[in-house]
Amino acid sequence: MRKVGLLAWTFFWVNLVFGSLPDEWNRAEKAYAAGRFEEAATSFESLLAQGYRSAELFYNLGNCYARLERDGKAVLAYERA
Repeated sequence: MRKVGLLAWTFFWVNLVFGSLPDEWNRAEKAYAAGRFEEAATSFESLLAQGYRSAELFYNLGNCYARLERDGKAVLAYERA
C-alpha cells in the first residue's frame, strides 16, 4: 500500500513541476539538439531562476556548459544533479 501511495505522490509531483515547464523546457531541448548550446543553457538557467529544480535540469545544464567548454560550471551543474 505504501508503494502505491509513493507512486501516486511521485506522479503528482512530476506533473506539478514539469506540467508548467513545457514551453521553456522544449525550447531548451530543441536548441540543444540544434547545437545552439548557449541558447539552451540560457533557457535552462531561466528555469532555475523561476525556482524549478530537478536532477535532469542540472544534468542538461551541465551538458550545455560542457559543450561550451565552461568546465567549472559544468562540474558544478553535474554535482547538483
